[in-house]
Amino acid sequence: MGHRRFFSLLLLSLPSLSIGHLQAQQAPDPFRWMDFHSDKDHDIVFWVERALQGEKWTAIREIGVQYDAALVVTTLRSAPDTPANQDAFQIWSISLTNHSLTPLLKGYNLRWLDFMTFAEGAPQEIPILYDNCIECAPDTYFTTTGRSTSGSLAGCAAARECRSGTLIRRPA
Repeated sequence: MGHRRFFSLLLLSLPSLSIGHLQAQQAPDPFRWMDFHSDKDHDIVFWVERALQGEKWTAIREIGVQYDAALVVTTLRSAPDTPANQDAFQIWSISLTNHSLTPLLKGYNLRWLDFMTFAEGAPQEIPILYDNCIECAPDTYFTTTGRSTSGSLAGCAAARECRSGTLIRRPA
């Protein structure tokens, strides 16, 4: 009888243990991409445009937000009839608190990869590939945006990792 009671109690406790475990794993990721057409994201888009007022850019392509920091991708088209695949891009970190602007990276042919984790327990990072030119045989570089648990999207800028990236392909 003692074993039966023990196993009954054990079986009853397992669902509550697994629910608690699931809740701990499902903490929401504070990073999200803005929807330029959504009313709820309008204020962020407005503040990003305001922060970029003195800079050279043709279009804002992406805005990602984590806490009070925005990761922003702008493009610069040299002429209205230039093909979009020849746009230069620039990635910025913008504080949504004080609207300060930090340029992180410039390049061409920006390619987003799926989120990656590079160390156990570390936050996921946004990896990208980019080229260093379009009018030559370009070198292709790999880097990440360096998301941190403190909410900073400019972690890689402080370490200067975003400025250089890692060369992964050089034309023959």
